[in-house]
Amino acid sequence: FIRPDVLATFISIMTLIICLSILDTGNYKYYITAGVLTGFAISIKFTSGILVVLIVVAHVMAQGKELFVESKRQLSAKVLPRILISMGTIFLVARLLIYAFDLVDINSISLSQDEIFNDNARNFARFLMNLVTLSGVMSLIAGLILRVFPSVRNMVLNIVYNRKLIHGMAAVLVSFIIFDPVFFLNFKQQVLIFIADANYLGSNQQFIGIDSLGFLGNLWWYIKGSLNWGSGLAIEIMAGIGLLIVLSGKRKEDMPVLVFALMYLLVISAGRYRWERYAVTLMPFMALYASVFLNTVMDKIAPRKISENKRVVIMAIIAIFIVLPSTYNILRYGYLLTQKDTRVIAKEWVESNITSGSRLGQDAYTGILSAETYEVSKKFSLSNENLDFYIENNYDYLMVSDTQYLRYMNEPLKYEKNVEFYNRLFAQGTLVKEFKLRDDLWPKSEERFPKYHIHISPTIKIYKIK
Repeated sequence: FIRPDVLATFISIMTLIICLSILDTGNYKYYITAGVLTGFAISIKFTSGILVVLIVVAHVMAQGKELFVESKRQLSAKVLPRILISMGTIFLVARLLIYAFDLVDINSISLSQDEIFNDNARNFARFLMNLVTLSGVMSLIAGLILRVFPSVRNMVLNIVYNRKLIHGMAAVLVSFIIFDPVFFLNFKQQVLIFIADANYLGSNQQFIGIDSLGFLGNLWWYIKGSLNWGSGLAIEIMAGIGLLIVLSGKRKEDMPVLVFALMYLLVISAGRYRWERYAVTLMPFMALYASVFLNTVMDKIAPRKISENKRVVIMAIIAIFIVLPSTYNILRYGYLLTQKDTRVIAKEWVESNITSGSRLGQDAYTGILSAETYEVSKKFSLSNENLDFYIENNYDYLMVSDTQYLRYMNEPLKYEKNVEFYNRLFAQGTLVKEFKLRDDLWPKSEERFPKYHIHISPTIKIYKIK
């Protein structure tokens, strides 16, 4: 899963560097290059669309006061009514679609793919109707502002009708088509995926362990979790102070970097999912702002007569000590990858010690057992059924994994019934065997780097319930 995030981060950093060149020179070639890179980044990961805003910000800052010069083009009085009429038409079409779908009782028939599409399309129509309503109100407000404030109107027109910016935006689209032709070749499937995503925006669909904690909850989860584990507490604190230093400096060269980093953090915090990998894109910016702090400190405390070479050596030594925690995490993770996984060990033990023909229930992340040797029922989570269900249906053993049950136990109020299942199993079942990660190299490292977050060798427990 993490590969797109790493590549998208690399392309985003390249785009950012080009945007700084736009800010510095305003050269046409940088607009095109930034557009091509942005289209490429979006083809890898859709959240890279933030780069479009970055190009616009770089353009606005490069133009400066010229943006407010009276534009040769004027805003037609017909533009706003046309926009509102178009949005009203879309609103009515969406409303008619909802009415049409409501004529079909989806729950009374078995859901084939077409019917699932209808159900998702109905929800998407509602989503579209709400979106158009919001956009219409915003357009009306924007239109009034443009009419009342000439300087704002000139700025908008100078941005919209700028040749370099228009060509840069066109380069985004062309680049996206070139790098992701499958999006258009398999357009129907892509639309279905988009509709399904829009459907989940307003649903109660839960994704265990990764569903949203709310904006502030997600934000804090990234700060205390992914960013901390990935970079280390020292870099995290230094980056925070470095960010404050940049904000107090108010240099225009800092704005594109700041805009992208903060917008990306806000977007992932507002998302309905929270993944550790989403924070990968923020790692280079943390290093950058940490270096701002370190450089500022060196300016304050280093003797003025110290040579530039000595200064670099001192900063390099400090930097090495700062990155030791993340280096440690990388080395430990690599070491653990070389060890035999507990899922393989559990499989071998079951095949050697449990009678063939036994009936076993398995959580996810407990390994793969032969369906020819055992009567296996593998579920995403055994806790979706009551423990009595497995007893009444003559299951002999249940295999559970901490990679799964900790997802529920970390949020006990949200998953009360699931937590109750596991607690009851642990209390009433007979623990036959437990397989834990053997970390002989760093036996006490669990405190620094929780195993739940490294997804290697889950703790597997086998309980006898018959």
